[in-house]
Amino acid sequence: MSIINNFDHSLSPPNNSNHDSDNRLCYYRNRCNRLQQIIIDGTLKKEKLIFPGEQLLFWAHPQDQLTVKIFQFDQVLVDSIVCAHLLVH
Repeated sequence: MSIINNFDHSLSPPNNSNHDSDNRLCYYRNRCNRLQQIIIDGTLKKEKLIFPGEQLLFWAHPQDQLTVKIFQFDQVLVDSIVCAHLLVH
């Protein structure tokens, strides 16, 4: 499982002046058989390539957007998910 948390690979919330206590732990999994690029667009913009079946934990505000780009032959499919739908309970 991959973790995006600025330059820290722990599961503790990011400790950065640009972040506040509204950050929540979120989970995403690449369920398709294609490489995906994900972009977490919020207070800080984070990007990562994830492989089929790869799971990802990251900190984000519930109102942040996760944009998923799926690379398929000669086209790129794009979808957006509100991070509130990805919260770990």
